[in-house]
Amino acid sequence: MAATANRNRRLNKKVEDESGPQLIGYARVSTEDQDLRMQIDALKAAGCLHIYSEKKSGAKIKRPELDLAIKDLREGDTLVVWRLDRLARTVRQLYERLAQIEEMGAGFRSLQDRIDFSTANGKFMLAVLAAVAEFERNVTIERTKAGIVALQARGHTFGAKVKFDHKRQRKAEKLLAMRERRIVRGKSVWRDRYSLKDVAEMMDVSVNTLRLHGVTRD
Repeated sequence: MAATANRNRRLNKKVEDESGPQLIGYARVSTEDQDLRMQIDALKAAGCLHIYSEKKSGAKIKRPELDLAIKDLREGDTLVVWRLDRLARTVRQLYERLAQIEEMGAGFRSLQDRIDFSTANGKFMLAVLAAVAEFERNVTIERTKAGIVALQARGHTFGAKVKFDHKRQRKAEKLLAMRERRIVRGKSVWRDRYSLKDVAEMMDVSVNTLRLHGVTRD
């Protein structure tokens, strides 16, 4: 659906090129559960007729919708974002994207950062803002890592909940130890009731998991 809408916007833009420079909007959030509506509403209010959006982390280099937005720029157009970090999260990425925009003969505008990026002062401030954004992101990452280390030191565990705990291990051992009387060739004999594979299926784990926890007949 989104791809079709983008194709339609590109076709419409070719027709509208004769009307003069256009404002092309780009909106981005980092995760699927975040909402794009605030950015899109702001871009529409700014006069953007064509808006490309995607849910991609700013740390990722590949952003297909941003690539399309820049590709569709014509000379005199302006790429508009809600905030500078929507375009890039590092200074290097920022300059690479700005170089692409400049190659198209287009300009760049950030709604929240009210700076004229076409001037020397604007370009300087752009570098400063990008450096600050990158610094803040790195600080957040370091704080998160430090918090995780501190919680781990207090015994907190991260990731998926352990599926095969000590209680389930004891249950698996009991199942594996169960025996039953069977008639084999007319004789009554005692045999294991469940195989290792049977127990693994009953406990919803792999055979390797059982063996790693010492639940085995080997």
